[in-house]
Parts: sequence; structure tokens; C-alpha cells
Amino acid sequence: MVNEGEPETRPPAPRTAHLAVGFFLALAAFVVLQAILLWLNQDAMRRNLVDRGLVQAAEADAAVRTLLVQNTVVNVLFGAADAGFALLLRRGRVWARVALTVVGMLQLFLLLVGGGLTASGLVAFALLAAGMATLWLPATSRWLAELRSLR
Repeated sequence: MVNEGEPETRPPAPRTAHLAVGFFLALAAFVVLQAILLWLNQDAMRRNLVDRGLVQAAEADAAVRTLLVQNTVVNVLFGAADAGFALLLRRGRVWARVALTVVGMLQLFLLLVGGGLTASGLVAFALLAAGMATLWLPATSRWLAELRSLR
């Protein structure tokens, strides 16, 4: 426990924790950028849906709008969760590692189910895998255990 008037002494975060935060912040920026780029490439998306026979030409505009809105909502929510929990982890919130793991597993599931074998899917997968791995490395675990013992 910290006495009143004394600054709290917190052990410094190891490099692995800094890397985890960096990977998740990069992932957050990447998924938001993906959503923005999709809005900028609506015509290509429309052509792709029609050329692949997924929708009729008359229905393409409505389908593109629906997909764009759904994709934007999901990407912004994941981006906010990734960034928010990463910043909380950086501040020493022990529970943020579990939150990042849960959010990361959900992202991984959606990435693989939603056809993650695209170039952008592989980038997202690499950032996600690196972030998840560094969250659970021994140095990060020791740091979080030490923080937990101080509370």
C-alpha cells in the first residue's frame, strides 16, 4: 500500500509490454484505416459484387452501403477497443491484458471466418498475433503479477 503523500512506485514496464501496446495501437489504426479506404473505393466494391454474381446490378448500391456501414461499425469498435485497452495496459491496468485477449480472439475469429487471406487480412493477422504473443510472454506476465501484488 502507498502512504498518503508518497508517490506510488510502480515497476517499469518491460519491453514486451511496450511491444504489445504498440502492436495493438498499430492494429487499431490499421482497422480504422481499412474502413476509410473501403469508403474511398466504393466503385470497386460495387463492381466486385456484381462481377462475382453476389448481387444484381440494381441492388449493388444498397448492398455496398450496407456492407460499408457494417464494416465501419465493426472496425471502429475494434479499433477503439484495441487502442483503449492497450492504453490501459500501458498505465498498468492488469485486467486490460484479459480484455485485449478476449477482443483479440474475437477479431481473429472474425478475420478467419470473414476471409482473412487477403493482403490486408494478413497484415491484421500479423499485428494481432504479435500483440497477443507479447501480451503473454514471461516478462509481461511477471510485470503484471508484480503490479497485482502492489494493489
